[in-house]
Amino acid sequence: MNRALRDLVLAGMLLAIGVLAVHCEPSTNLMQGLNFQWKMTQTGRHMGNPVNLTEKHVGMRIVVYFVQDVNGGKTITNWGNFYKFPILSKRPVLSIEPNAIDRIDCFIRAVDALDCVFAASWE
Repeated sequence: MNRALRDLVLAGMLLAIGVLAVHCEPSTNLMQGLNFQWKMTQTGRHMGNPVNLTEKHVGMRIVVYFVQDVNGGKTITNWGNFYKFPILSKRPVLSIEPNAIDRIDCFIRAVDALDCVFAASWE
């Protein structure tokens, strides 16, 4: 186990699910962990690139759950340029049903490249 991974495990950050701060441009903060949940409350949002992404994170994975509120219909219209979805060949569209849960799993290939897989209606 490399030192960066060991440090995250010891800090309890590898397994915990953090909540994305919803401000102008939500993004994952890798100083807070690798697993996140975003309770969707607005439509037409932008998913920003991860912050605090360094060489020590290369080779790790990020997981983000997108949870619709009781009304559903919330969307992400833009994704940061680090997010790559090679299987879809395009940016994913979130499920819009009330309480739907979608998930992306991203392999950190480089400090500016996340290879992601999208799973709609997770659960």
